[in-house]
Amino acid sequence: MFVKVDVAQLLKNLGREDKVEESYNYKFDGEENVNLVSPVKYNLKIVGLNEGVLVTGKAITEVELNCARCGKKYIQSLEIEMEEEYKLPHLVVSKKDLFDEDTVFEIEDEKYIDLTEAVRQGILVNLPLQSVCSKECGLCKKIGENKKNDPRFSKLSELKNKIEK
Repeated sequence: MFVKVDVAQLLKNLGREDKVEESYNYKFDGEENVNLVSPVKYNLKIVGLNEGVLVTGKAITEVELNCARCGKKYIQSLEIEMEEEYKLPHLVVSKKDLFDEDTVFEIEDEKYIDLTEAVRQGILVNLPLQSVCSKECGLCKKIGENKKNDPRFSKLSELKNKIEK
């Protein structure tokens, strides 16, 4: 799925701003194991520059994750801050420019920007390194219900029972 925005008028009028407020159903393809459970909602400002356009704003969605402590699935909201530059193809010196530290995206057909890759990267960067369903999950002083049934904790329960006797 491609999220294309027409920026032809912005390229003709330096400094002109447009706002984009839309929702798109986005599906990850490939190696990422990411399940979005709600559309990605965009609230963006696009400004015409000398060499292209600057996209700033937010994208919001919800993703289904597995808790690293108890293993349960849960839904987490993600808010992605966006600040991306899109350049006209003849101003992108080489493909190396597309993958520099500051990623520069190319304007297609000198009038469209595709937000798909920028949003994909934003979602992946904003995923928690270790997802936890709640602050309290697995932090109780005694072994909680979710731990009693987890075979990974059986040896700890045995050790605890020996110590208490």
